[in-house]
Amino acid sequence: MVSKQTLAVALSELKVFEHASLSLEQYATESDLAAELLWHAHLRGLLDGKTVVDLGAGTGVLAIGAAALGAARIICVEKDEAALKVLRENAGRYEGVEERLDIIHADVMITPVAGDIVIMNPPFGTKEKHADRVFLERAVKTAPVIYTIHKSTTERFVEAFCEDAHYEIAWRERRSFPLKRTMGHHEKERGKVEVTLFCLERKAKKERKSEFSFT
Repeated sequence: MVSKQTLAVALSELKVFEHASLSLEQYATESDLAAELLWHAHLRGLLDGKTVVDLGAGTGVLAIGAAALGAARIICVEKDEAALKVLRENAGRYEGVEERLDIIHADVMITPVAGDIVIMNPPFGTKEKHADRVFLERAVKTAPVIYTIHKSTTERFVEAFCEDAHYEIAWRERRSFPLKRTMGHHEKERGKVEVTLFCLERKAKKERKSEFSFT
């Protein structure tokens, strides 16, 4: 039986980026952080038997974790071919995972897909302005439930985006995101950035306020 701890251990054994891209902000999703996000979705029955969409799947930490928790199909969208090579290698480590992965080598914004839930660790938008918004814009067109990770300093942006997109924040939790030295400009072996894990849910139509005014 899978527990949150055994899930985190299994995810920690996966390969990460061989040559991380600075422009794509390719930071491997830390295993404990990924397990925390996935476990929350799992306890709410949002993964088992569901179609999961991993936007910017990278090397597959979230996708493979979702498979371990019973997802029936995981659509992985990733534009970096090198990352997909590692993802396929990681998936091959576990029986029954590869056949549930639908891997799409494409840009997130030009790839319309649909599922029950989105899981993603999007770029923080520090290298390419508004990159985090791009992922959220695709996510709200993809599924009614979104699990995502953002820098804690951008929480107000996420709140405003949700209001405009008719989503609500069903859960949030702040964590420290350990960053390993994976890029040449990193001076320290490890650093930390404060991040917030979110669950965003589409509001029911009756909960949405009318955009028209009769005054």
